[in-house]
Amino acid sequence: MTDAVRCASDAVLLRLVDQGERDRLGNFYLREHGRVTLALRGVRGGSRRFGGDVDLFSRGVATFAPGRNANALASFDVTHAGGRLAADPLRFAIASFWSELVLATTADDDPSETGFLVLSSHLVALAASEEPLRRDLLLGFQLGWFRTLGHLPDLDTASLREAELPSLGSESLAVAVALLSGPTDARVLPPAAVREIGAVTRRLRERVTSRPLLSVTFLSQMLRGAEA
Repeated sequence: MTDAVRCASDAVLLRLVDQGERDRLGNFYLREHGRVTLALRGVRGGSRRFGGDVDLFSRGVATFAPGRNANALASFDVTHAGGRLAADPLRFAIASFWSELVLATTADDDPSETGFLVLSSHLVALAASEEPLRRDLLLGFQLGWFRTLGHLPDLDTASLREAELPSLGSESLAVAVALLSGPTDARVLPPAAVREIGAVTRRLRERVTSRPLLSVTFLSQMLRGAEA
């Protein structure tokens, strides 16, 4: 890619880190490029260079060009602002967990359109939901993401046993299959399904990530508080 080239891609903003006095680095997940770090030049200090919509978990079209140390974000045309997710503690905890999981299980410039669609659709559904506590989305995203990565086997007992994963009862199996079809209206999941599917996703998370995710503790605390 030369200095004259600019790339545009559907994007999700997963993390922002301050750099110097005026800039930030943003970790984006792009439909065409996968995980990419983009420099947001001059965005701090009240600048509205990118329209004031550079919120965590925003979705839109990112246009960028290469720079010396990081690709420079030229524009970010937001289609779904992340403000509602960032402002609500429980939604923020869920979205932060998803973001950390994506960043921990992907490499730079390794695109997956299916993975992008799983992430984007679940963030949109979480932001639009009347209820912030959505265990169906929480588990459904993980199932869809691990399937995208190639780590989720068929969900029958024999396949799960061969993969050294906990088995699912018939009711939990039906729930898991439904969750893999994508986010829909809020589903109230049977406690057994939450427990059994959660055991599968937890085992996969431990297997695929090289370290414990920092967001898990915060998310667990928020879930307990919401259910108290």
